[in-house]
Amino acid sequence: MTRLTKRIVEGATPKVKEYYLWDEDIPGLGLRVLPSGRKQYIVQYRAGRRSRRISLGPHTVLTAEQARTNALSILSDARSGKDPAAERARADLPEVRIHDLRHTFASTAIAAGHSLPIIGKLLGHTQVQTTARYAHLAAQPAVLAADSISDVLDQAMVA
Repeated sequence: MTRLTKRIVEGATPKVKEYYLWDEDIPGLGLRVLPSGRKQYIVQYRAGRRSRRISLGPHTVLTAEQARTNALSILSDARSGKDPAAERARADLPEVRIHDLRHTFASTAIAAGHSLPIIGKLLGHTQVQTTARYAHLAAQPAVLAADSISDVLDQAMVA
């Protein structure tokens, strides 16, 4: 076992069968490496006598540090007697991941006019570039912005 870092994760090469790399600092945090080369962070814990595994998100959009933070939150809930996987199932949201909720949060905040540095601080990001990847603009605000800019250009051309 080793600490999951960017270097370790990027150095993990695909094999014939899928395999897991487990973090030595956070028991339950792992990286699933598929034969296709896809890498996905996971967290595994026990709820009662049942072993549960939750996908945190792909390595392409989630850093090792973000996976650590998300895993600690889920493991904390599990230690306090909650079962995050069962809660997802009860809510009929089996495919929703914490990572998806963070993207939605960031996109909603951008649409509401909040700045990238503020949103990044709320999400625990240290770099604005990371937050920029998270925050996707909805179509409607982009259309409104394009219309507004178009109106300004029209007025400038008439004058």
